[in-house]
Amino acid sequence: MGEYDPQNALRVLEQIPGLSAAQARHMKAEVQRVNNGLVSQVMQQHDSDRQALYTAQKELDARLETLRGDYKTLVAEGKKGRMTAQEFQERFEALAKEQAAAEDHLESLRSRDERLREIASDPLGYYCSLLAKFPALRRPQYPSLP
Repeated sequence: MGEYDPQNALRVLEQIPGLSAAQARHMKAEVQRVNNGLVSQVMQQHDSDRQALYTAQKELDARLETLRGDYKTLVAEGKKGRMTAQEFQERFEALAKEQAAAEDHLESLRSRDERLREIASDPLGYYCSLLAKFPALRRPQYPSLP
């Protein structure tokens, strides 16, 4: 028995000489069952990752909203002369640093979102890319003939 290659399983099956129609149907059904299981596993993880991404985006949106409010507060307090120029500068720099970190995090969330879209568009292809990176994932075997 060889290693199971989800994307090529049906093509390999078609090249097996001497299969009866019943054997071919059985093998195709088994290949489809295995592939459906792989897709299901990938999509379960995808859905979990999508939910985590959604939560992270909501938290970041809230943080950015807070930062906008902090900037407005700082400007209002600065106009009223309630702080020295040095205090204003220090608070402004701290807010700018926090905003830059939030924007970097936003970019990483966008990258994660793009990757999740790619996974959803081809879950079996994604699984195969994992097999290429992590050969230890190769567990399913070609099913045997009836």
